[in-house]
Amino acid sequence: MTFYANLYDLVWRASAPLTGSPTVGFYDQLLHAERLPAEQLQQLQWRKLQLLVAHAFHHVPFYRRRFEQLGARPEDIRTPSDYAKLPPLTRAELQEQRDALVATNVAPAQLLNDATGGSTGKPVHFRYDQRYQRWVGAIMRVQDGWAGLRRGERHAFLWGAKIDLARQQASPRVRLTNYAKRNLFLDSFQMDDATLRRYVARLAAFRPQLLTGYVLSLQILARFIERAGLPVPAIGAIQTGAEPLHEPQRRLIETLLRAPVFERYGGRDIGAIAHECPAHQGMHIFALNYYVECVRGDIPCAPGELGELLITQLDNYGAPFLRYRSEDLGVLSSGACACGRSYPRLEKVEGRILDVIVGVNGRALPGEFFPHFFKDFDIGEFQVVQKRRELLEIKLVQGGRLAHSDVTRIGDTIRGYLGEATQVRIELVDTIERTASGKFRVTISEVPFDWTATSS
Repeated sequence: MTFYANLYDLVWRASAPLTGSPTVGFYDQLLHAERLPAEQLQQLQWRKLQLLVAHAFHHVPFYRRRFEQLGARPEDIRTPSDYAKLPPLTRAELQEQRDALVATNVAPAQLLNDATGGSTGKPVHFRYDQRYQRWVGAIMRVQDGWAGLRRGERHAFLWGAKIDLARQQASPRVRLTNYAKRNLFLDSFQMDDATLRRYVARLAAFRPQLLTGYVLSLQILARFIERAGLPVPAIGAIQTGAEPLHEPQRRLIETLLRAPVFERYGGRDIGAIAHECPAHQGMHIFALNYYVECVRGDIPCAPGELGELLITQLDNYGAPFLRYRSEDLGVLSSGACACGRSYPRLEKVEGRILDVIVGVNGRALPGEFFPHFFKDFDIGEFQVVQKRRELLEIKLVQGGRLAHSDVTRIGDTIRGYLGEATQVRIELVDTIERTASGKFRVTISEVPFDWTATSS
């Protein structure tokens, strides 16, 4: 632990009473909660959920109508199965009912406006209150700590979200804050060879304790260092976000960048949901702040079963998200983690519902399938797009030379999984376009997904 990090922490805590910021208190509550007995943590989480539901009923027009349509009141929500009767909040409702989702007893000045990056094709606009924002800041501080970072230690970001990068240059005050925090921002939208060489040099000089980045951006950086024969910069640990991390990608990044990888799960709309601890046995869900369900349609999933994640933000009273459809596919875990923390765990996130490819034979392949499949070929990047149930278009960026027999084997293998009537069109390209937010989607399905129409 460095002298500067100790000094930074001391100043951060001492300044809290002067600024009125609750973040320090929230941070301490989080550290306390992770060591509570699991049953006590569950009781605390459930009490927060009941209070939020009562608030939403009395002060949020959208939820008042929803409860009236169900013929229910907050006191009827006694168990998780009772809560599951409340219809999930959809992205369409979040957009169309934006004003009706705002609490009438929260001052407009306390509300903040935000939007997703539009990786699914259309940005979604939403609101949250300043107190919730402070909670998210405290959670991210804990997450960084699990990855080995103390505030005041060097933190580099290989990031592409324009809104985030713009905020870091918004004013002299923000730039000064980042200087004090010892943050370095590298734009993952600009990653040609010349820029990557500069990034490697800057990372080598900066020596970050933590490097946070998109999964694909980190892969590109790692492969460039290997291809160019450059010395690997000294990096304490790596933190991934914004895109699902699959095991082949983890192994590649850890091997080439010579640092442990920590996965985190969250999003601009859903918040800072979960993060790996040093035991690397899944991601701990911050149950003090989020209530996470895993479902297939209306049916709850058992631990170990893949389903859609529904998110309830327990601290966003300004514009509550109750059972929000994240459209992310994940698997909840059971049992205790070796680290001793009592937070429940998310075993893995496999991608989005929009990433699931369903064959003419009814078989569903989650986005995780393709990174595992393509790791055995000399391929730099790939993207699979399902245009129709019977048509897949695959773009491949060659890592070296891809033999004709390889291309044939790719098509034959995929037809073996999805049905012989599947058309597989393979195109060799130089680059693959990112989304507007800088994320990279390895699979995209334009075919509506239905749990009841799939087979294992």
